[in-house]
Amino acid sequence: MADLFVVSAGEIGASDGTLKGQEPLRQYFHHAMRNVKDLHLDLLHVVRGLHGTVAIVYKRETGGVATEFLRVEQGRIVKAEALYASGYPH
Repeated sequence: MADLFVVSAGEIGASDGTLKGQEPLRQYFHHAMRNVKDLHLDLLHVVRGLHGTVAIVYKRETGGVATEFLRVEQGRIVKAEALYASGYPH
């Protein structure tokens, strides 16, 4: 799991949308799995960048589009950011 996960919307973590550490990240995903019963993601694009960066673009069950920006070091995600299209989550 990422050491630092930044989301632009959410109810778990710091008021700035930052989750630090594995336990807050587990809580974030547990909350999502519990509250979004029909969770479904359609992969649209995977884009590789320099120095271990990856962006994953997907469409949610709501029709909204999101991008997960990942920083990978030595095979481990060390930072992740979730970016949502305006109007998220609808």
